[in-house]
Amino acid sequence: DQPRSRGLGDVYKRQALWNLTSLTVNRDRCAAAEAVEVTVQAMRTMHLDASVALQACGALWNMAIGNEVNVRQCGATGGVEAFVQCLDTFKADAVVIQKACGALRAVVTSVANARRFGDAGGVDVLGQVLAAQSGIGGALGTRDSRAAQQVLGAFQTATAGLPANRALCGAAPVLQVLIDAVRAWRDEPAVLQRACAVLQAVVDGDNETNFRAAELGAIDAVESALRPTSGLQPGAARDACTSVLQRLTIRIGQQV
Repeated sequence: DQPRSRGLGDVYKRQALWNLTSLTVNRDRCAAAEAVEVTVQAMRTMHLDASVALQACGALWNMAIGNEVNVRQCGATGGVEAFVQCLDTFKADAVVIQKACGALRAVVTSVANARRFGDAGGVDVLGQVLAAQSGIGGALGTRDSRAAQQVLGAFQTATAGLPANRALCGAAPVLQVLIDAVRAWRDEPAVLQRACAVLQAVVDGDNETNFRAAELGAIDAVESALRPTSGLQPGAARDACTSVLQRLTIRIGQQV
């Protein structure tokens, strides 16, 4: 109930549960103690409190790492929907977003939870968060490379092995943000590499999405990162750019 959750809010602000769950043995005890359910409840009840969101996400992240029972409980108790709400509420808060996306990545390793995330509108919200953390299209927020990396990592995990979520990423609004992220982070190799990896996962094996991406400017975005004037050095980021460019320039099996 709300009084119980509000009391727990004070606990989260003191980082008590977050600290306790850093130990594997305590993570295993969380399921029996209903810690996941209560944390999700507090997160949803006090969804406008950034301090509670930060600590709750940290605790859920710890509880979910390598613990399938806690991952399942998070999904069964509305935790995935709570993450979507948190991302939507704090999309311009880089600190909360880093923690929320890190925790989300641990939770959506479950295909069932990844599906819940897509069904709850999470892919669209994640696109809005990426825009905010990348300074795209006038979105409110401060450009933050660490937050952007976590957001892109969440895209990767939420779409891995789940065509339905990849299809949601291929819809015009989210796809445009992914393309714009390649442009926005061409001066940050670590973020650029991840942005290209996500874009390739979305267009790979889907000619319709591939065509749409090209129409939205994906080829130009990647080529601009590869131009000599960009300063991009040989390495993982350049390799990721080259790989997605090769995929983007394929038309029904023909290179152009």
